This record gives sequence, structure tokens and C-alpha cells, in this order.
Amino acid sequence: MTALIQSATQTNQEFATSLAKLWPHREHEAPSLSGVLCWLGLHWWRSLNTNAIAQQKHVRFCFWCSVLKIDGHIYTP
Repeated sequence: MTALIQSATQTNQEFATSLAKLWPHREHEAPSLSGVLCWLGLHWWRSLNTNAIAQQKHVRFCFWCSVLKIDGHIYTP
């Protein structure tokens, strides 16, 4: 679990890649309309309680694809 905690030298992109392992995206289960909406940038954002590993960060995950939003910036792992 300590590998997921953000260090001072780790960039947000690297942190997003490590966080993506916690949230299994549902691309294989998503209806085709959800895939189109994600492609257009209309994601279905969900939150996880990540206070223990991402202190002072607001982290959200798209339910239908692998995109993460950290403090308002979107990252694709």
C-alpha cells in the first residue's frame, strides 16, 4: 500500500497511473453510448475515499473508462 502513497518527487501523471489500479474501469461492460460519451469527454465521475493515500487531493474516477481526475485535471493512465 505504501507504493500508492504520493511522494514529493512523483508527478500527478505517475500518481494517476498508480491509482488506476485501485479502480477497475468498466469499458468491457459499458454500453456503446457510454463509450461515445467518454470519447466526447462526458464522463460518469465517481469518488473513492483516498484520504489515506492522496492527502489534500480531490480524486475522481470515470465509471466507464480508465480516466482519472485529480484536482480538476484529467489524466489517462
